Amino acid sequence: MSPQGMQSMSVHGGHAWNTSLVLQTLVYASLANHRDFQDNVIQAHEWLLQQQLVEEWDDSPSCHRPSRLGAWSFTTRYHGTPCSDCTAESLKAILLVEREMGIRRMSEKNLRLAVDNLLLIQNASGGYSSFEPIAAGEWLEYLNGTEVFGQVMTEHDYAECTSSCIVALALFRDRNGEYRRREIDTAIERGVKYIETSQRDDGGWMASWGVTFTYGAFFAMEALHCGGRTYENSPVVRLGCQFLLDMREPDGGWGEIIESRLLGQYVRAPRSHTVQTAWSCLALMYAGYPDQEPIKRGIQLIISRQKPNVLLKKA
Repeated sequence: MSPQGMQSMSVHGGHAWNTSLVLQTLVYASLANHRDFQDNVIQAHEWLLQQQLVEEWDDSPSCHRPSRLGAWSFTTRYHGTPCSDCTAESLKAILLVEREMGIRRMSEKNLRLAVDNLLLIQNASGGYSSFEPIAAGEWLEYLNGTEVFGQVMTEHDYAECTSSCIVALALFRDRNGEYRRREIDTAIERGVKYIETSQRDDGGWMASWGVTFTYGAFFAMEALHCGGRTYENSPVVRLGCQFLLDMREPDGGWGEIIESRLLGQYVRAPRSHTVQTAWSCLALMYAGYPDQEPIKRGIQLIISRQKPNVLLKKA
């Protein structure tokens, strides 16, 4: 994203999920301190701090809502409804930016509120839902009268939400190794075990918020990495890597379409997609896959797709 795009995102309304992912990307690309981005990163970081929900529901007891203290909504604070992975991704972005830039602008109180929320909303399975913990059985889906919306009658565990939450907890643990340490360690391990048990027999993970098995593999492998599972020591990771390699296209990339979610099996795209190639390469990196060839070929494909329309000034 250009500096102008960053400014538009952070000043003119913004979106917590998108802002978080852009900030994380800039940190991972070592651009957070680049002179063309630094001011905008600070603005976006400050905007994200302002979107945290720091006031409780007015009607929480009567509506049986879980606490929203410390969470983030999908868009802005005005939206008001907490979202598990938006909370996690926002917290991740803030922690990464502050670590990269050597700043401490998020108060310890608000930081702990975010962690408290992530610990509160973990399901008994060890997984995480989208907006609130699971409160009813899957039998409620039999009462679903819609033709196009599945799995909307109650909450469900999601691999990608689980991954976001436990990675955020792990980043917090790196910054503060004392606050609720035992509970955080337990939550991370429970989340990792949920990821392990939710793997399909073919080695894939079916995600719900992105397309579908490549997205699931990216999140699952990051979570397993946080839990110390690698290609070398984990049969789950090895099977996940094999699944990705089996789906690789002849050009070295990956391409998957939305029918994967509808059919419950990997459906190839007519050609490799840049985004799914990136997810798959990152998954293999998190796994510590020992052969660099498929990762290098995937990266070469991504590079070949870049358009020459935005150039950074020479440092």
